[in-house]
Amino acid sequence: MKRKPIKTKIDDIVDYWSERISESDISVDWTEANSHFWRCGYKSKLDICHIVPDSLGGIDAPNNLVLLCICCHTECNRQNNHF
Repeated sequence: MKRKPIKTKIDDIVDYWSERISESDISVDWTEANSHFWRCGYKSKLDICHIVPDSLGGIDAPNNLVLLCICCHTECNRQNNHF
């Protein structure tokens, strides 16, 4: 079965997490968070990823979504971990 596209916008995800995570706990400041990955600071197109996977009933809402660069997303999938 094909997964539905995620409708939540990147800015909504950044806004949600910026109110809950201290800027000192990420690699970028919040003004860059919609274009740079928070963990490694890599600037690239960011993937919107579920914390609780869609296949396990995870919802498309900012509190269940994070932004990952392609390198970290690939690493996460390879290790079979979820954020």
